[in-house]
Amino acid sequence: MQKPGEILEQIQRIASDMQNKVGDAIRNSPAQEIEKNVRAMMNQGFQKMDLVTREEFELQSKVTRD
Repeated sequence: MQKPGEILEQIQRIASDMQNKVGDAIRNSPAQEIEKNVRAMMNQGFQKMDLVTREEFELQSKVTRD
């Protein structure tokens, strides 16, 4: 029969191994690549829309009112 301390150490090793494996799976998942591609596509779309910042909009609104 195992001692309580040995059982605790075994549980900690298993938990640590699981944490490492989950971390590896997340790092190697295609999710990061998909996110990077979606961000690039959105940035391209925003650039094509010729958007302006709120400050630029307010300034132009003031200029056209005066």
